[in-house]
Amino acid sequence: MNKKHSLLAIALIALLALLSACAPKQFKIQLHLKPGSTYHITTKIHQHFTQEFMGQKQDITQDMEIGYTWKVVDVDSNGNATVEMTYDHIAISQKQGKGTNLHYDSAKDEKPPKEFVGLNLLVGKKLSVVFTPNGAVKKVVGLDEMFKQMEKESGLQGEELKRYHQSLTQTLGEKTLEDQFASTFGPYGDTPRQVGSKWSSDITLNSFFPITVHTEYTVKSLKGDQVVIEFQGTLSSDPDQLYKLPMFNAKYDIKGTQKGTMSLNLKDGIPTDASVNQHMEGTIHLLDPTGSESIPLPVTVDTEMEMKAGK
Repeated sequence: MNKKHSLLAIALIALLALLSACAPKQFKIQLHLKPGSTYHITTKIHQHFTQEFMGQKQDITQDMEIGYTWKVVDVDSNGNATVEMTYDHIAISQKQGKGTNLHYDSAKDEKPPKEFVGLNLLVGKKLSVVFTPNGAVKKVVGLDEMFKQMEKESGLQGEELKRYHQSLTQTLGEKTLEDQFASTFGPYGDTPRQVGSKWSSDITLNSFFPITVHTEYTVKSLKGDQVVIEFQGTLSSDPDQLYKLPMFNAKYDIKGTQKGTMSLNLKDGIPTDASVNQHMEGTIHLLDPTGSESIPLPVTVDTEMEMKAGK
């Protein structure tokens, strides 16, 4: 190769290196958990409810804080991680209208008020969750045993015990937990991302009634191993679906919006902090068992959520 061709080859290599350096960095967002790792997670939720019943308006403000610990006990050859989850702390306060103020803090109070009966029994309880590398829940272990233990410790009987069991399954049941983690790990998947990447997801959250959530994600920045994702979405219920409640049947015609941000560490895939603002409004239609009479219950719910995690 003559000198002219050698210089041309060197220039071409240099140009390719420059183009490669200027190309957007691609990355995958996945869980990379290691056995023995421990994470301390705190979730804070502030909610304001407004409901109207037969011309009477009622305002309810509620604050809740839940602290729990994740301990990674095993990771198999496919990257599926078994995480032992322990509830460490729970605090809740509720203000209704002008007169009723309720509060409970497991770090300070021995027992909660009757309105929050059994809530204290969650502290110290454990269950295990198996996550795939994409953040999906493969299975939940120990949930039935935890519920049985809490129900036994509650000392409740008859109808009160039935209502307590129903409350546990609605707020902490396997499907509810799967939905919560699906919303937390919504951005995860096999597709490589880069700053500016956009994608969307659709999930159904099940608690007291199903809510379909459509979320659109955008990667806003990448600094070192820390990636910031912004998201926004819409929420809606099925207004034609009938649900059986203890004293009434009900239909939910609820719609809403949400937006927030999430910061993730690419080394382990755990969100270090996240925040979301959510607004929902609509009407709950209460029907008697025959369906001949309907009572409309207009509702508005504004929610602010914050989550922080660290080792």
